[in-house]
Amino acid sequence: LSGTPTLLDVLGKPFMGAHIQWSRFIVFTTVIFVVADTLHNVMAVVETRLIVSALFIPSVVFAVRKVTSVPMRDYFGAMWRPFTAAGIMALTIWSLNLALPFHGALRLVLDVAAGAAAYIVSVMGLWLLSGRPRSAEQDILTLLRHASARMAALRLSAQAAD
Repeated sequence: LSGTPTLLDVLGKPFMGAHIQWSRFIVFTTVIFVVADTLHNVMAVVETRLIVSALFIPSVVFAVRKVTSVPMRDYFGAMWRPFTAAGIMALTIWSLNLALPFHGALRLVLDVAAGAAAYIVSVMGLWLLSGRPRSAEQDILTLLRHASARMAALRLSAQAAD
């Protein structure tokens, strides 16, 4: 959702981007105040933010689709792997929370590490199972290869200087 206004600005549709942002802000602010005032629960506010953001995804996809003519199948093709990996990540963290009784900073670190590992392994595994399509996963692997090659070159030049 965050990149949509910039994209719409570049495509000459700043009004559309502003309309989406202001609509989301008004709905989010109104709902959050009602939830916070009614429930007095921080987790309810967090969950409400997630729900409101998720509800705006279709409108953003349709707005961008309208100005770019990108077919819906391309959106689904790009989104199913990260959505599935996010579900696997959530299931991993939920299972971990059921299995381990402790709380606090150590639990947070463990949840973050397990969640990140589950997401990365899942999204990369799904990408491989999909036949390695041209996508963000491929771009990230290319960046990692370039960074690794640069680090190796730096190590070699440091060793040669010694």
